[in-house]
Amino acid sequence: MPSSKGEAVQELIVEAIEKTGMLEVPRHERVQLLSDNASCYIWGPFNEYLKTLGIKHIFSQRNHPQTNGKACPERSERIERLNRTTKEKVMLIVQASPEEFDRALEAFQRWYNYEHYHEGIGNLHPADVYFGRADAILTQRKQLKEQTKKARKRANLTPTKNPRKKRNLRAKTLQ
Repeated sequence: MPSSKGEAVQELIVEAIEKTGMLEVPRHERVQLLSDNASCYIWGPFNEYLKTLGIKHIFSQRNHPQTNGKACPERSERIERLNRTTKEKVMLIVQASPEEFDRALEAFQRWYNYEHYHEGIGNLHPADVYFGRADAILTQRKQLKEQTKKARKRANLTPTKNPRKKRNLRAKTLQ
């Protein structure tokens, strides 16, 4: 268990780096960390660690929420929605230990990234966007939509031999 919030944040960064394989990315293309000025982020050893990884740490300006995205309504709304969804899903599970909580959080992360459709990104999974499958999926959906429209148009424009009989059949199935 980390002894300080700074160590906890550092452990989180280590885990993120392991999961994303960021160390394989050339140093000049690595991500930057934008954070507020909380003590866990200004902790000296944490910032030294970021430097060794080649991650530039940018601090938001005090009392200026625009620098960390909070003034951008759609971005802030998405972050708050993620937080709310996380709380709703993870808090449904009773955790008797920190290990159970970690498992619940991992299950949520899998669900959120691979199973849950996100309206903000075209009703896709984040994994589909991340792995470059978004265009293929959207193209396939568009083709399916066009096929369905044509089939419905054909079905609606094709006269049936006995429309009354069709109605009676439907009425019988509803009983």
